[in-house]
Amino acid sequence: MQGLRSEIGASRARLDCAIVMPAYNEQESLGAAIEEWSAVAVRIDGTLVVVNDGSTDGTLGIMRTAVERHDNLVVLDKDHGGHGQSCLLAYRWAIAKGYAWIFQTDSDGQTCGQDFLACWPERERFDFIFGLRKDRGDGPGRVFISRGLQLVIRAVFGIWVPDANVPFRLMRARALEPFCRRIPPDLFLANAYLSTLVAKESRSVCWRPIRFGPRKGGVPSVRWARFVRVGLRVAREFHELRRTP
Repeated sequence: MQGLRSEIGASRARLDCAIVMPAYNEQESLGAAIEEWSAVAVRIDGTLVVVNDGSTDGTLGIMRTAVERHDNLVVLDKDHGGHGQSCLLAYRWAIAKGYAWIFQTDSDGQTCGQDFLACWPERERFDFIFGLRKDRGDGPGRVFISRGLQLVIRAVFGIWVPDANVPFRLMRARALEPFCRRIPPDLFLANAYLSTLVAKESRSVCWRPIRFGPRKGGVPSVRWARFVRVGLRVAREFHELRRTP
């Protein structure tokens, strides 16, 4: 698989659900996130899949240590390519392994395992269950960025997506697979584009309110200094995708 350097762990893998968690330089929050979501995976007889996106701090070491304690944990180590590429690689990996469901969250501790367990029994009613961050603990700046993304998607694709880049998404693997094939491997906001495709084309999607707290450590991958440059890149990439049959 392109960009994947190694795969370790999961002596007790179960193929019902892969809980996917990308991480880039998240040594401050990753340990607690692994403990929480590994316990969630045990509750649903699933597998926690953490993806190291070429971190330069102690993130990979924390993952390797955790593998020794958790037999339901897989570590995917890849070249640095960004959050979207990490998610895509993990989605494609889980689909190839035969998982029935894929759930994606982040490693910064902002989402809540109890919210996932509450929506898990509803999975047979929908192909896609996405979180909706109505009350956010990450500050007005991040809310502003999300609103800007909504406006870009509306302007380019003509659709209003409630929370396009939310890191809380439970997806039926066989429904996800055809969408994954349509996402360019180097697309910056791959998850946001995936949400847009699903919102436009799927008749089996639910947006569920979730709790979303402050980061437990580290810093966001996109900071204010890069906001304008990143926004222009996203608008340009989305415009090219709309023009491409």
